[in-house]
Formats: sequence, C-alpha cells, structure tokens
Amino acid sequence: MSLTEKFDRKRAAQASQQDADSAKDYPKGGTIRYVSFVMLDGKREFFCYSDLVRCAFDPEKNEINLTFRGAASVTLKGQNMLLLYEQFQNQIPRQVICVDKRYISLNSGKDVHVTKVNISNNISN
Repeated sequence: MSLTEKFDRKRAAQASQQDADSAKDYPKGGTIRYVSFVMLDGKREFFCYSDLVRCAFDPEKNEINLTFRGAASVTLKGQNMLLLYEQFQNQIPRQVICVDKRYISLNSGKDVHVTKVNISNNISN
C-alpha cells in the first residue's frame, strides 16, 4: 500500500466520523446535554436538559409543551409528535429543526416533522 493510499483512507475515515458526529440525536452516554431549537428563519436557541422540568404531550393538537426552569416555555407543533415526546423523556434530541409544511412528503407517515416552534420567556418583572 502506497503512502497516498494510506492518507486517502485516513481522510475517508475522518470524513465518515464527522458525518456521524453531525447527527441530530445524542449517542449513548454523556452527562451535560443541551437541546437546540432551529426556527424556519434560521434563528437558533438552546436550553440545558437539566433545566427541563416538565414535558407535556397533547395528542389532539399533536403538540409538545416543554417548560424550562426559570427561562422559557417551548411549544412544538407538527406531525407524529408522540415519538419526539418519548425521545425527550430520554434526553435524546440534540436539535429540533422546524420545517415548512409544504416540504413534508405525503409518504412520510411515521416520520416526526416539527412545523412550528414557539419560545416564550417565563421571566416576569
């Protein structure tokens, strides 16, 4: 094996490792975790899972309400939200990305699609 082949293999291995690291969910393990919410306009906001005090799912509205200690409440609306709710129980989601309704495929019946993220501050004066 030539030296250039070795470098090419090393680069390919590093590229595949970067792809694995850019996943939207956390791998196993870890102690300090954050969840980031990405809105349609590209704005982002993250919260620490240790501040998550309540997570409620409303099946009629297909809506998840998250309450973070002393900071904010986050409301997520979309399609098949029960799966996302169950993932929040285990602190799995690393990023929740809002998508426009018109880009949701009709064939994606079991996929989770968040179509609205609303963040409201709980800070009162």
